[in-house]
Amino acid sequence: MKKIMFTANDLARFKSLLLESREEVLEDLKNEREILRSARVVDQELGSWALDLSGNSTGIESSENAVIQIRRLSAKLEQLSAALMRLEQGVYGLCTRCGGQIERERLEAILHARRCVSCKSVAGGN
Repeated sequence: MKKIMFTANDLARFKSLLLESREEVLEDLKNEREILRSARVVDQELGSWALDLSGNSTGIESSENAVIQIRRLSAKLEQLSAALMRLEQGVYGLCTRCGGQIERERLEAILHARRCVSCKSVAGGN
């Protein structure tokens, strides 16, 4: 495994950005869960039949969108947590495929990136 070329200040900055991003995702998750709860309450109060008869599928669409967003945000939260763990282990910024340095620009764009640009293009994923 190769040595990380980032300074302590760089790593502290990335940690701060990761923590800030994680807090934003947690807040977004909280909001989406509230939207889902509200949509379910409306559905229970009106009953599914009322939504079907009126042709109003807004509650159903809202629930479906909230579920999709919750899944997306949960996956991002896992990725950010894994990046924070890599940072704590001293391997943040190293490609999990080739062990080389992940480009600074890539990490700034995708804080939780696990692969360098070359390996990402070969293997897919982050």
